[in-house]
Amino acid sequence: NMSVIEIKVPSVGESITEVTLSQWLKKDGDFVQLDEFIGEGYGVETEKGCAAVGLLARNEAVVLDPVYTAKAFAALLTWIEDGKLNAQDNVLFWHTGGQLAWFYTKK
Repeated sequence: NMSVIEIKVPSVGESITEVTLSQWLKKDGDFVQLDEFIGEGYGVETEKGCAAVGLLARNEAVVLDPVYTAKAFAALLTWIEDGKLNAQDNVLFWHTGGQLAWFYTKK
């Protein structure tokens, strides 16, 4: 028996300061590792990650960093494509930043 919760999406410059989770699907101490999305390694872009960056930027004007949140969003898209998530699922993609990585150049 789940009640409907109205959520106001923050405008640019606003932030969310408090969130209440109604259901947690893992027990304390459960370990979750999705290493199939790492690609060639830590700090290395992936083809799926780059595609995810373009898709989200074009459709939602949200910029992901080219590596970490890009890989995470690519994983989310893959789960949708594979049927692990559907329109009835509630999903929170927590974008933690990292856009400054776009200005990094290897020496």
